Amino acid sequence: MNEREFAQELQLILEAGGAEQGPLDPEQVVRVEDFESVGMLTHDVGLVVMMKDGSEFQLTVVQSRHVRD
Repeated sequence: MNEREFAQELQLILEAGGAEQGPLDPEQVVRVEDFESVGMLTHDVGLVVMMKDGSEFQLTVVQSRHVRD
């Protein structure tokens, strides 16, 4: 799995409300977009999470270990 694949999976979890067991109320997440689709000027892979109260979070995904197949 690479950074982009991991970010895509994380986006699906956030959009589906997969954080139900934690402190993040899934009903508060309005939208999740990847860095590329919102036009961020970076080569990093990540997500922008927009919340109902207007707050916004940026999650950068960095692969810290590469496993050879």
